[in-house]
Amino acid sequence: QSSNGISSNPGMVDIIIATENSHDWHERNLQCHAEHYSSVARIGGPKFVTWLQKNFGAKLYFHPFVDVDINLDGSDNVEETEI
Repeated sequence: QSSNGISSNPGMVDIIIATENSHDWHERNLQCHAEHYSSVARIGGPKFVTWLQKNFGAKLYFHPFVDVDINLDGSDNVEETEI
C-alpha cells in the first residue's frame, strides 16, 4: 500500500472452472497453457493431475499465481461436476 492509502497491487482473483470431464479439460489446458501447472503436474500429465484432483482435499486442482489475460493475478481451480 502506498503512502496515500491506495494499493498498487491489483489483488488476486480465484477462478473456479467446473467441467464434466476433468481429464479432457486438463489435457487441452496442458497443451495450451502448460505454464499454469507445476513441473511435476506437467510431467505427470492430465491423468496424474486428474488423479490428484479426485483423490485429495477438496477435489480441486489448485495452482495459485497464474496470470490471466485480463492482467490480474488469479488462480485456476478445476472442479469436476460429477461427484
